[in-house]
Amino acid sequence: MLYYLKILAVSCFYCMRFPRQVNQFFKKGQIILATSRNRVQKMTHYALFISIILLLGISPIGFLVLPFASITFVQIPVIIGGAAFGWRGGLVFGFTFGLVSLIRCFLTPDAVASIVLGMSAYNLLLIVMVLFLPRVLTGLFSALVYRAIPKKGNNNFLAAAVAGLVGSLTNTVFVIGGLYFFAYDSYTAALGVAGQSQFDVLATLMGVVGFNGLIEAAMATLLCGLIGRAISPFLKKLSTL
Repeated sequence: MLYYLKILAVSCFYCMRFPRQVNQFFKKGQIILATSRNRVQKMTHYALFISIILLLGISPIGFLVLPFASITFVQIPVIIGGAAFGWRGGLVFGFTFGLVSLIRCFLTPDAVASIVLGMSAYNLLLIVMVLFLPRVLTGLFSALVYRAIPKKGNNNFLAAAVAGLVGSLTNTVFVIGGLYFFAYDSYTAALGVAGQSQFDVLATLMGVVGFNGLIEAAMATLLCGLIGRAISPFLKKLSTL
């Protein structure tokens, strides 16, 4: 008991003798606690966006199959997450989008999966250039565009909509470009235009894939604009973490 009384007396003496230093010490402690709290909140929100991307990417709810087009919604949380956390968040969520795309190649193989998957080193290049790079750039470009557009008050519909348009077109253009430049023979065979001239191949790409990409871009523009406007205060709060 006497030992603890001595500690209390010494503490009181230092508080009265060096009040400025004691005050600075507690202020530093408060700053450290606030920083730690912000980091925990940021990690929690990152985990939330990653979970949404995984859910949309692996389950059927992330895709809308129409008679004339196939639309994916997986890029929506990537774009919104990039708007909320900046380019670093865009890179993280874009990489997660690429990882989901790779997982889907094994779960639901399609024409792209038959092209990029394999055991050779060149297949590894295709996975990077077709599955990961377009998705990473989707998050990066949409985040940069969102931050570059001025926003008035809580009305950020325009910034989020343009970010959605840029992000969606980035994904479409770089996926098609990766297949065209790195897997031309396999891709044209999958499209049924093998042996035709490059002009005919490009016309087919613009007609079939380009049409689907434009519908997807229109949906991303509208959804990102509406979501961005609805959660504008939330986006502002996240940008300060």
